[in-house]
Amino acid sequence: MTRNELTEKLRRIVSIHLGVPEHMVIETSEMEDDLGADDLDMIELIMDCELVFNIEIPEEEFGDEWKTFKDLVDVIASKQVGRDPVIKVDQKE
Repeated sequence: MTRNELTEKLRRIVSIHLGVPEHMVIETSEMEDDLGADDLDMIELIMDCELVFNIEIPEEEFGDEWKTFKDLVDVIASKQVGRDPVIKVDQKE
């Protein structure tokens, strides 16, 4: 999966989970201030990403440094290397 494909898939996940339009989810979007994510939303997003992208993110790696959508993409991309997603996220629910 390319970084662009990962970014688009993650954009759909964030949009659906947070109830915001996809066009608002850009690399510089702040998860809390721009997209309205609270701590629980971030934990649920991480759990969804673990399932969708077939990765594991240990709790000790959860951090306040994940402020923007790009930060989230970077974390998922670093864990995604060499793995295939197990669930397709092709359309909004």
